[in-house]
Amino acid sequence: MALLDVHDVEVTYRTKEGPLKAAEYVSFQLKKGDSLGLIGESGCGKSTMAKAILRLLPDNGQISGGEILFQEQDLAKLSPKEMRKLRWKELSLVTQSAMNSLNPVYTVGAQIVEAIRTHEAVSKRRAWERAENLFRLVNIEPSHLTNHPHELSGGMKQRAIIAMALCLNPSLVIADEPTTALDVIVQDRILQQIVRIQKEISSSLIYISHDISVIAETCDYVVVMYGGHVMETAPVREFFRHPSHPYSLGMQNAFPNLEDVDSELISIPGYPPDLLNLPPGCRFSPRCPFADSVCQEERPELHFIGTQHGTRCHFPDRAEAFRAQAKLPETWTERPAQGQRGVGA
Repeated sequence: MALLDVHDVEVTYRTKEGPLKAAEYVSFQLKKGDSLGLIGESGCGKSTMAKAILRLLPDNGQISGGEILFQEQDLAKLSPKEMRKLRWKELSLVTQSAMNSLNPVYTVGAQIVEAIRTHEAVSKRRAWERAENLFRLVNIEPSHLTNHPHELSGGMKQRAIIAMALCLNPSLVIADEPTTALDVIVQDRILQQIVRIQKEISSSLIYISHDISVIAETCDYVVVMYGGHVMETAPVREFFRHPSHPYSLGMQNAFPNLEDVDSELISIPGYPPDLLNLPPGCRFSPRCPFADSVCQEERPELHFIGTQHGTRCHFPDRAEAFRAQAKLPETWTERPAQGQRGVGA
């Protein structure tokens, strides 16, 4: 049985221009102890889904459809009080901006102790001892617990946030681009620590990123989002060996291949869709080199290739041919005039 079962979730924001659907028909599952990567361009709905799961959407946002089943309870139907009991203890978040997540007027240790004592009846001394153990776990000297956030380096602050997210051994940790503002060496160290600690405490992980190389290193499964839709979902090895959706093919073309350093990087022409003015068919059709008239008129369903690999494409049977053609730069440059510019351009 899945720890988390997201089924046909829709998230809508109220705006001056009208309702904006930031996520629609989003479905995926996550088993206990597994890790899942949510990937896609900025604005595709990744962070919106994280906020929906944690019930941290802004005032103008709401879960307008679907179910978010966590340990068989629908999070979308819980009261704010019931959700507060679950956050930190069962569901925790590692954000990308550590400085904005830590209170600047309290020491880091005081903030971790407060999170522990809010959910568990333990003494300050016992909570402090746990905070010390957490700092050792993320390779920070426990003496830094008495520091204020501004006294720590960027990497140390990010590791402190990880320690805080793990202070109650949550069943599910959501990491929303936690290494974005760090240099590559610190990024790699923190990624290794996240994976190691996740395995040690047997928690499940949702890792949100636009960087597919990070997902390859940290996750068991991949969910690709574009324009608020899930475009492809697969085990991570299957995804990198046999990507099936044209958007996934384009993403992989745009990242360097260490095994083929002379290969040319190919970008996807156009722009992500305007969520207030969405195309009637496939969200990716204005940028897709393989789009046909049906793609522009009808929304594709998520077709499964085997038991775990799904693609939201009208032509799942052409995936092998698409993979071969997508490696050619002219496939992406020789586009019909209507597809040269994205819907929101």
